[in-house]
Amino acid sequence: TMIKVRKRFNPLVTELTIGGDYDPRNNLWTFRTDWVDTLVGGTLALKGRVLEWSKAMYFPGIADVATRVRFIAMVDIPTLEPRTAVEVSLRRTPVYRDGLQLERKIP
Repeated sequence: TMIKVRKRFNPLVTELTIGGDYDPRNNLWTFRTDWVDTLVGGTLALKGRVLEWSKAMYFPGIADVATRVRFIAMVDIPTLEPRTAVEVSLRRTPVYRDGLQLERKIP
């Protein structure tokens, strides 16, 4: 069981979240900050010793399924070692609430 504590601020057109996770079994705190930029897009997060930037894009699919492609770039701060990753997943939730949702039928 984890206890999560978060505080959100909205400076300018961004969203800054500061908080931490507490593990009562091990008496361990893990601090986390997230900064979501709506101008450029993406999320800048500090997770322990790793600075991470990620951006997710959604592409329409068949019926209500959307494909999510998430690009991640990370830097380990003490060693300055860069890492990258790409995640591809399917989402069944309606992603395009205000926009156009494409639907294809298979005979």
